[in-house]
Amino acid sequence: MKKLFILLFIGLCFTSMVFAANIMNLSGQEIENTTKAIRLNPLNAELYYRRGIEYYENCKAYNNLYVLNLVDTKIDDALAYGVKSTEAGTHALADFTKTIEIKPRFADAYYYRGLAYDELGKSQKAIQDLNTAIELHPENIKFYSARGNIYMKAGLVMEFKRGQNVGDTLPLEKKDYIEAAENSSKAIRDYTKVIEIDPKNGDGYFNLANSSYHRGLAYKKMGLLSPAFDDFYQAAILFSEIKWKPEGSLPPIVFECVGFMKKINPASPLIKQLMDKINKSK
Repeated sequence: MKKLFILLFIGLCFTSMVFAANIMNLSGQEIENTTKAIRLNPLNAELYYRRGIEYYENCKAYNNLYVLNLVDTKIDDALAYGVKSTEAGTHALADFTKTIEIKPRFADAYYYRGLAYDELGKSQKAIQDLNTAIELHPENIKFYSARGNIYMKAGLVMEFKRGQNVGDTLPLEKKDYIEAAENSSKAIRDYTKVIEIDPKNGDGYFNLANSSYHRGLAYKKMGLLSPAFDDFYQAAILFSEIKWKPEGSLPPIVFECVGFMKKINPASPLIKQLMDKINKSK
């Protein structure tokens, strides 16, 4: 089984690398064509916006290659892809900024510039741009989802945090759990808004469940057991209501949430109610 998993992982990495390379080849031609069009029409916001998206896609593809090579311990290759990702991301930022200069109320330009900032690890600037996009179009689901995704990543409760150098790790402190809980709360707010606008949005429910689970972990680490219990309950309910394949199956995280709830307050009637609901859904 372990050998099969390794072979599947290698296959996935190879497929991802080929896919990323194909994206960049196609994108390179599109960038060249759009650059020629910009020379002829240097005040066309749409052209800068289109080229910016191509640069952003390259930035994201190079970032994926960076991670894949880092996982495969090809540090030199990973660092080279990291440099290319930064270069593409910097070009993307310049194009989206030019788009906004020409067309200041172009919400999608702020959205994509926010995504580019996030790829470059500048989450606060990313959130500022997404805030502006939301102010311009407060009913656009993808803006809330993108901001929620940034907060969700910042709210993940890991076993350690990264140091300044590649491969360095540091132990977590109480302030890290407080920050994780705060970010998870902001993610929960955004995903709740997504569901409010579109009650059938499956990604919104899944991300809301995931953020509730991780806020529960952060509260548990901080010793705040009552709110942790509530979050695990909420996460279990949401995860159990999602349609999984094969039909009737449930992910292990549901039972992990139940396990945490039993440790925190084994006498709670909510546990029996939850288990009854889970058993009915099978």
